[in-house]
Amino acid sequence: MVQAGLALAEQFEHQQWMTFGHEELGVLYLDLLALPEASQHLEQAQALAQEIGSWHWLHAASGFLATTYVLRQDLTRAESILDAALAPD
Repeated sequence: MVQAGLALAEQFEHQQWMTFGHEELGVLYLDLLALPEASQHLEQAQALAQEIGSWHWLHAASGFLATTYVLRQDLTRAESILDAALAPD
């Protein structure tokens, strides 16, 4: 269902929904411990959140993405993701 929703959001080029779709797919893959797939979708969600200026989605995607990198035992990358997400403008 999430993939279908993401496809629809992409068809309409609705960036907010696309961000949500990638974030949700990333979380689902994270729950399944499919870490490369989770990283891919969460990085896309993070990039889209930055483009649309959504602090909510940026923080959500970054938190899950950092968790993914912790599970991948890349603590340096996890820390840099969190630092970037929490840095003041």
